Amino acid sequence: MTESSNSLPEARLARMGLTLGAAPQAVGQYAPWLRVGNVIHTSGQFPWRDGVYGHLAYTGRIGGAGGLSVEQGYACAQLAALSALAQLKHAVGDLTRIRQIVRIDGHLQTGEGFHDHATVLDGASDLFNEVLGASGRHTRSALGLYQTALDSPVLIYVMAEVG
Repeated sequence: MTESSNSLPEARLARMGLTLGAAPQAVGQYAPWLRVGNVIHTSGQFPWRDGVYGHLAYTGRIGGAGGLSVEQGYACAQLAALSALAQLKHAVGDLTRIRQIVRIDGHLQTGEGFHDHATVLDGASDLFNEVLGASGRHTRSALGLYQTALDSPVLIYVMAEVG
Protein backbone atom coordinates (compact mmCIF):
# COMPACT_ATOMS: atom_id res chain seq x y z
CA MET A 1 0.00 0.00 0.00
CA THR A 2 1.45 3.38 -0.96
CA GLU A 3 1.02 6.57 0.98
CA SER A 4 -1.19 9.17 -0.70
CA SER A 5 0.46 12.38 -1.86
CA ASN A 6 -1.69 14.31 0.63
CA SER A 7 0.18 12.70 3.49
CA LEU A 8 3.69 13.31 2.14
CA PRO A 9 5.79 15.73 4.22
CA GLU A 10 5.82 18.59 1.71
CA ALA A 11 2.06 18.29 1.15
CA ARG A 12 1.63 18.51 4.92
CA LEU A 13 3.79 21.65 4.95
CA ALA A 14 1.64 23.15 2.20
CA ARG A 15 -1.53 22.44 4.21
CA MET A 16 0.11 24.35 7.08
CA GLY A 17 0.74 27.30 4.73
CA LEU A 18 4.49 26.69 4.80
CA THR A 19 6.97 26.06 2.01
CA LEU A 20 10.37 24.49 2.15
CA GLY A 21 13.02 26.77 0.72
CA ALA A 22 16.59 25.97 -0.24
CA ALA A 23 18.88 24.74 2.51
CA PRO A 24 20.43 27.81 4.16
CA GLN A 25 24.17 28.22 3.81
CA ALA A 26 26.48 28.24 6.78
CA VAL A 27 27.28 31.58 8.41
CA GLY A 28 30.87 30.50 9.15
CA GLN A 29 33.51 27.94 8.30
CA TYR A 30 31.54 24.80 9.11
CA ALA A 31 29.24 22.33 7.37
CA PRO A 32 25.49 23.01 7.65
CA TRP A 33 25.02 19.23 8.01
CA LEU A 34 27.07 16.04 8.11
CA ARG A 35 26.05 12.45 7.56
CA VAL A 36 27.56 9.80 9.82
CA GLY A 37 26.22 6.38 8.87
CA ASN A 38 22.44 6.62 8.85
CA VAL A 39 22.32 9.81 10.93
CA ILE A 40 22.31 13.39 9.69
CA HIS A 41 23.53 16.01 12.19
CA THR A 42 22.67 19.61 11.43
CA SER A 43 24.54 22.62 12.65
CA GLY A 44 22.48 25.27 14.43
CA GLN A 45 19.56 26.41 12.27
CA PHE A 46 18.33 29.99 12.44
CA PRO A 47 14.80 31.42 12.07
CA TRP A 48 15.32 32.98 8.64
CA ARG A 49 12.57 35.28 7.35
CA ASP A 50 10.83 33.57 4.42
CA GLY A 51 13.70 31.06 4.37
CA VAL A 52 16.06 33.77 3.10
CA TYR A 53 19.62 33.49 4.37
CA GLY A 54 20.83 36.62 6.11
CA HIS A 55 17.39 37.91 7.09
CA LEU A 56 16.38 36.74 10.56
CA ALA A 57 12.66 36.89 11.23
CA TYR A 58 13.38 38.05 14.80
CA THR A 59 16.36 39.11 16.87
CA GLY A 60 16.83 39.61 20.58
CA ARG A 61 15.87 37.81 23.75
CA ILE A 62 12.74 35.88 24.55
CA GLY A 63 11.09 37.10 27.75
CA GLY A 64 12.14 39.81 30.14
CA ALA A 65 11.54 43.53 29.80
CA GLY A 66 11.20 44.46 26.13
CA GLY A 67 11.89 40.92 25.00
CA LEU A 68 10.06 38.79 22.49
CA SER A 69 6.90 37.04 23.60
CA VAL A 70 6.61 33.28 24.08
CA GLU A 71 4.46 33.24 20.92
CA GLN A 72 7.19 35.00 18.92
CA GLY A 73 9.73 32.52 20.34
CA TYR A 74 7.48 29.64 19.25
CA ALA A 75 7.39 31.12 15.73
CA CYS A 76 11.20 31.38 15.76
CA ALA A 77 11.52 27.73 16.75
CA GLN A 78 9.13 26.74 13.95
CA LEU A 79 11.13 28.72 11.37
CA ALA A 80 14.41 27.21 12.60
CA ALA A 81 12.87 23.72 12.33
CA LEU A 82 11.80 24.55 8.78
CA SER A 83 15.44 25.41 8.00
CA ALA A 84 16.47 22.08 9.54
CA LEU A 85 14.00 20.24 7.28
CA ALA A 86 15.53 22.05 4.28
CA GLN A 87 18.98 20.83 5.40
CA LEU A 88 17.70 17.27 5.77
CA LYS A 89 16.13 17.37 2.32
CA HIS A 90 19.38 18.71 0.88
CA ALA A 91 21.24 15.85 2.57
CA VAL A 92 19.05 12.98 1.35
CA GLY A 93 17.02 14.44 -1.55
CA ASP A 94 13.54 13.65 -0.22
CA LEU A 95 11.89 14.16 3.18
CA THR A 96 10.24 10.73 2.91
CA ARG A 97 13.70 9.26 3.53
CA ILE A 98 13.64 10.54 7.11
CA ARG A 99 13.06 7.49 9.27
CA GLN A 100 13.13 9.31 12.61
CA ILE A 101 13.95 12.69 14.07
CA VAL A 102 16.08 11.37 16.91
CA ARG A 103 16.83 14.55 18.84
CA ILE A 104 16.51 18.29 18.69
CA ASP A 105 18.54 20.62 20.83
CA GLY A 106 17.13 24.10 21.18
CA HIS A 107 19.32 26.99 22.26
CA LEU A 108 17.22 29.98 23.29
CA GLN A 109 18.48 33.49 23.91
CA THR A 110 16.37 34.46 26.90
CA GLY A 111 15.86 37.25 29.34
CA GLU A 112 16.66 36.84 33.01
CA GLY A 113 14.12 34.72 34.86
CA PHE A 114 12.61 33.18 31.72
CA HIS A 115 11.10 29.74 32.37
CA ASP A 116 9.01 28.84 29.29
CA HIS A 117 11.76 27.15 27.28
CA ALA A 118 9.64 24.05 26.66
CA THR A 119 6.72 26.06 25.28
CA VAL A 120 8.99 27.96 22.89
CA LEU A 121 10.71 24.79 21.67
CA ASP A 122 7.28 23.24 21.03
CA GLY A 123 7.31 25.38 17.87
CA ALA A 124 9.95 23.03 16.45
CA SER A 125 8.50 19.86 17.97
CA ASP A 126 4.99 20.60 16.70
CA LEU A 127 6.34 21.20 13.18
CA PHE A 128 8.30 17.94 13.08
CA ASN A 129 5.37 15.97 14.52
CA GLU A 130 2.84 17.48 12.11
CA VAL A 131 5.00 17.18 9.00
CA LEU A 132 6.61 13.79 9.66
CA GLY A 133 3.97 12.04 11.77
CA ALA A 134 5.39 9.24 13.92
CA SER A 135 8.83 9.80 12.33
CA GLY A 136 8.82 13.29 13.82
CA ARG A 137 8.72 12.11 17.46
CA HIS A 138 12.02 12.88 19.15
CA THR A 139 13.94 13.54 22.32
CA ARG A 140 15.09 17.07 22.99
CA SER A 141 16.80 19.54 25.24
CA ALA A 142 16.08 23.23 25.67
CA LEU A 143 18.82 25.51 26.93
CA GLY A 144 18.57 29.17 27.83
CA LEU A 145 21.62 31.23 26.87
CA TYR A 146 22.72 34.77 27.50
CA GLN A 147 23.90 35.36 23.91
CA THR A 148 23.57 33.48 20.63
CA ALA A 149 25.11 33.92 17.19
CA LEU A 150 23.65 36.80 15.16
CA ASP A 151 21.47 37.79 18.16
CA SER A 152 19.08 35.00 17.11
CA PRO A 153 16.38 34.17 19.67
CA VAL A 154 16.48 30.46 18.74
CA LEU A 155 18.93 27.98 17.24
CA ILE A 156 17.82 24.40 16.54
CA TYR A 157 20.21 21.45 16.15
CA VAL A 158 18.78 18.21 14.74
CA MET A 159 19.85 14.57 14.57
CA ALA A 160 17.82 12.45 12.17
CA GLU A 161 18.04 8.82 11.10
CA VAL A 162 17.63 8.49 7.35
CA GLY A 163 17.28 5.65 4.88
